[in-house]
Amino acid sequence: MPTKPRIEYLDLAKGLCITLVVLYHITISYHAEMPMAHVFRAIRLPLYFFLSGCFFKQYNGFFDFLKRKTNKLLIPFVFWFLFVSVIIAYIYGQLGIPVFTRHPISPLYSFRKLYHETNFVNLPIWFLLCLFEINIIFYLIHSLAYKFFKRRQTLAICLLSMMLGAVGLLFFRQNINLPFYLDRALDSTPFFAFGYVCFRHTKLLQPNPTDKFVPLILVSLALFLYFFAPRESVLEPIPVATYNYLLYHISGFVGATFIILLSKWIQYIPVVRWWGRYSIMILILHGPFYLHIVRIFKHYHLFTDQPWTASLITLALTMLCCSAAIPICKRFFPHVTAQKDILH
Repeated sequence: MPTKPRIEYLDLAKGLCITLVVLYHITISYHAEMPMAHVFRAIRLPLYFFLSGCFFKQYNGFFDFLKRKTNKLLIPFVFWFLFVSVIIAYIYGQLGIPVFTRHPISPLYSFRKLYHETNFVNLPIWFLLCLFEINIIFYLIHSLAYKFFKRRQTLAICLLSMMLGAVGLLFFRQNINLPFYLDRALDSTPFFAFGYVCFRHTKLLQPNPTDKFVPLILVSLALFLYFFAPRESVLEPIPVATYNYLLYHISGFVGATFIILLSKWIQYIPVVRWWGRYSIMILILHGPFYLHIVRIFKHYHLFTDQPWTASLITLALTMLCCSAAIPICKRFFPHVTAQKDILH
């Protein structure tokens, strides 16, 4: 069957987003303060959930849907968690090489870290598990809406998603941690639903007459994020104003829209668009790469007083390593990098 052509500027959006994600993780390692951190927080993950929601399909029923999401999300997560966070980390620990952590790592240690949502090795892959859970949650929301709200399906989907998002944020506010990132899945469900609704009921992703106003809209969205996005993360165990919880989701909607329109306006940045096309591979691989690079920089005291210089050089080297690894993964590891299916 013929496949639908890719919306290429969406690959650019994913490329911009994965670059921001990698840079964020690197700056944490160097204790470099991210400028306008609250703005980038409203962009990074909400955009990915938004894009995933855009392409939601029920396929041929729940079990077919579950099989497809297992192939694309759960199997890559399990493989790279076991390979990096358990096997490689354990070997390094036994050899006394403190690249990942200063403490010896056992398989039980890694699984405990995963269960409690703390910093296990190759932490960025938590997103794959969370996205798998969101897909299941949204499938149930979608099915309920179409079964019980036949004339108001879209409204029901929006309301149910926002309710679950509020429940997820309530867990964070009460310092109640659900295992395996279920709380993050709940609080991020509205971003996924926003993508689903925008793709089917708006002209945001298609060429339309309002495109000539995109520069003005971008300025307006950027100003909103700068002045109104919550300065403190509502996902941290610190007291924040109640209205910040509503702004958390609104800012996520605005942040996703900003990058979508920016990419639609720019259209083409070759390397970044290519990174976006294989963003799952970069998500999987960049953790081990940047951790080794950071370890080398710190061991040889390189740029010790210039955290941002170190961060940007590490970003360039990490993306170079990921770029070199992508063709290798496509050739030799397609089934665990979301390129080919194991379950048929």
